[in-house]
Amino acid sequence: MAENKNKIIDTWVFIALVFSISLALRYFCERVINIPVSTIPIFTGILGFLFWIFVYQRPITDIYSQIYPYRKLKPWGWLSSFIFFEYVLTWGLYTKQLELVYENFYLIIVIFIGAIAFYFSFVRMKVSLRFLFLGIFIPILASGCAIGLGKYFGFIKFSLPKDDVVRVIFLNTLYWVLFNTLYQLVCEEPAFRGFLVQRLTEKGRAHAVIISSIVYATWHVIIILFPRIDISKVAICFLENFVIGCLLALLFIKGKNLLISAVSGGIIDGLNLSIFAGDRYFGLSQYFQMTQNLSELKFIILWLGCLAIGIALVLMIPEKRRPQVILARR
Repeated sequence: MAENKNKIIDTWVFIALVFSISLALRYFCERVINIPVSTIPIFTGILGFLFWIFVYQRPITDIYSQIYPYRKLKPWGWLSSFIFFEYVLTWGLYTKQLELVYENFYLIIVIFIGAIAFYFSFVRMKVSLRFLFLGIFIPILASGCAIGLGKYFGFIKFSLPKDDVVRVIFLNTLYWVLFNTLYQLVCEEPAFRGFLVQRLTEKGRAHAVIISSIVYATWHVIIILFPRIDISKVAICFLENFVIGCLLALLFIKGKNLLISAVSGGIIDGLNLSIFAGDRYFGLSQYFQMTQNLSELKFIILWLGCLAIGIALVLMIPEKRRPQVILARR
């Protein structure tokens, strides 16, 4: 009884520290010194790792998956991880989305660690291909359906890209997806799914999904909107990230590998950047225009509705039962 109480206290201490550190860093980003906002998820991920190792006292690899044994070393795994890292690095430097200045060095280090985490979580740990498939195609199909429905309802108008930018659009979108996948493997996913969901799962899956998603959504409101709080934007941001958090938590719980939620989260963030990329870096937005004042809000609502259907699909798909798998050890 005392042990369970201590676990609950540890979990809420972690949540309190996540919010405290994030708020402090967001304040410094805004008011004091020029700290990039992208450092906040990194500190959140580090906090998740520290709690996992020193408070929960589990091996660091268990935060990604507890399905053993490890598979043997696969040369193609190292090669694919190296290719992903090199593509993100070279295309980022070519387009100047990454630069060899001190503000970006930490990002290069993070995606390098993310490539290592990709190797261990995909090559050396077992991955449920059915849930990996769902994690990849649910956000892609949701975005496609939202764009198609936007065309049907008349607030999206399709157009051909100016000049020959199809190649650039594809490579930019792939860059954003891969960058965010490697980034997520080190930052948000270890904190909110790897640590928080596994601790909360001891009280039940529904409890873990809902609480972790509320924390995840509130955290995003803080780092995105603070200090310019607008009620309508808070509601939209919270709802959007709550739905995303539910999807990622379910994919992790049923797929039993953090790579699945990281890939899905990377695709969601990458497509979001591509659709709302603007004119600086060409993305999927070059193929269509939003023609009404509330077009973006309507698109987000349609997209969230499609993601909600994806969540229902994940709930319906049965997982493989393995007696040796323990998602959250008591």
